[in-house]
Amino acid sequence: MITKDETNNQFSNYTTQDMGPSFRYEFGRSGWYFLNFVYGIRTQTSFDTGGTAEEWLGTNYLFQAGVAPVFQAGVAPELSESFQVVFAFNYFSGGATKKLVSGVQTDVTYSKAFMTPTVGITYKW
Repeated sequence: MITKDETNNQFSNYTTQDMGPSFRYEFGRSGWYFLNFVYGIRTQTSFDTGGTAEEWLGTNYLFQAGVAPVFQAGVAPELSESFQVVFAFNYFSGGATKKLVSGVQTDVTYSKAFMTPTVGITYKW
């Protein structure tokens, strides 16, 4: 993700790697609806504003509530037998507890939370 601060025209680059389990529960006719919880046990985020790059280490979680309508519903078509269009509402919360700058690690407390709608494609086998 690249952001631009309109106040001083400074660009910031973020890249994030997450790793952890996901738990998904599907219900309704043919698994139309789902609840999904993803826990990022290990999250590593790189942050660079053009000066000294920083790495933030911490955890995060994502909660999704959504619908994967089938063709008969008339809401969104199946793309094929295995692919479906998915609509979801997401709540994400992440935090960092360690910051690494030029090989020096310090304890920090950063957190960020946001909500977003998404449209995606799923593949089931």
